[in-house]
Amino acid sequence: MVLATASEESRDYLQGLGAAEIIDYHMADFGERAGELDIVLDTVGGGYGQRSIPCLKPAGRLITVLERADEDLKARTLAAGRRLAGVTVEPVHAGLEELAKLVIDGRLEPNVDATFPLERAAAAHERMEAGHTRGKIVLRVS
Repeated sequence: MVLATASEESRDYLQGLGAAEIIDYHMADFGERAGELDIVLDTVGGGYGQRSIPCLKPAGRLITVLERADEDLKARTLAAGRRLAGVTVEPVHAGLEELAKLVIDGRLEPNVDATFPLERAAAAHERMEAGHTRGKIVLRVS
């Protein structure tokens, strides 16, 4: 089962992606509602990784995108008998070509929040920094 934390307006979107349960972080503390999880994927940072440790089953895994070099988080996770993994993505040309083919063939639909022309790159960056985007910010070069 996939559990997600988000605001209520994202409920339908996340259920469409396969989340079975959505915890509205405006209404409830995910730590009190989540129970014991096998894996927590932290894409938010800012202390959410540490708050997620008690939600993990013994030997559960915390995967973090933003705090992968945080030694304190690593120490706390290991001390609690849980595991920590960081995610770093390096683009591989051949893999990107395969993804592009899947998109062109209609077999993969990327989630795009907004598209900006290159000359509005600053506005695109501002939108990204504001947070709460749903999908990628795309710069159009043409």
